[in-house]
Amino acid sequence: MVSRSHKNAKQWIYGVFLLFYRLLKFGFRISRRQIYIHLNV
Repeated sequence: MVSRSHKNAKQWIYGVFLLFYRLLKFGFRISRRQIYIHLNV
């Protein structure tokens, strides 16, 4: 049987992972755009 706190911890870890994933994707998009502009110039 899985305890309630363990389940909450799992959801919290998943939420943090999702947040980091979004941040990484957003940062990668910006950096890629900057590189593209730099190459054009």
